Amino acid sequence: MNTNAFREDLAQYWNFQETRLITPTNSTIPIVQAASEVLQKIYIQGYQYKKAGVIVMGISEDSPIQQDLFDTDAETIQKMRRLDEVVDRINRMHGSETVVIGAQQYTQKNGKGKANVFANAIKHDHKSPCYTTRWKDVIKLK
Repeated sequence: MNTNAFREDLAQYWNFQETRLITPTNSTIPIVQAASEVLQKIYIQGYQYKKAGVIVMGISEDSPIQQDLFDTDAETIQKMRRLDEVVDRINRMHGSETVVIGAQQYTQKNGKGKANVFANAIKHDHKSPCYTTRWKDVIKLK
């Protein structure tokens, strides 16, 4: 996460931290929990942050899973898998982000009210309208 390096009038801060999931997973809930824990460790109040991100590394097959003795048990893993399948099915039927985790709720660009999807919460000041379908809309650098 970092502040805007071009805003010399504001205090600057950047930080990162790496975490490793004990049991490999492709479930949204433990991934969001891990990201939230890292954010709580590196976040400092009082800065105007510009962006934060998550990088996923060490991707592997989702089966078989080598469990850790002190981590999630097989029953919980199966429950998470079924929950993810249901959420994915609902989102396919009724539109992307119909059902999300509470931590995935976004405010509108002006900071007031809830945005219906992530795309409506982030700034798109310099994005071409149809960047993948119209060559004339691609930004040209001189």
